[in-house]
Amino acid sequence: MLLKAKAILLAWIKTVVKKDQHHTITPEKFSILIKNPSYYWQGRTLLLQPMSYRGIVQTLKKPPNWTIEDFNESLKPSEKELRRMQMAKEGPIVI
Repeated sequence: MLLKAKAILLAWIKTVVKKDQHHTITPEKFSILIKNPSYYWQGRTLLLQPMSYRGIVQTLKKPPNWTIEDFNESLKPSEKELRRMQMAKEGPIVI
């Protein structure tokens, strides 16, 4: 599982970095490229970063056969979150 998490993280890094720099990204150097912490604060709650190494390992414990596409799909906002964002922008619906 740890090797799969590293492979998913490397695939994600390659989607963020320019194509001409892909050859410089190796499994040995990926920890240097990712300097972000594993956790962040949202209000008073400490949350796990979804695309950190630790976050990927935690997520792979549930469905161990996920790929990078599955992770990208899981990071998209749900229907409920989309409605909530729309209401925050436009206000409540009045009948």
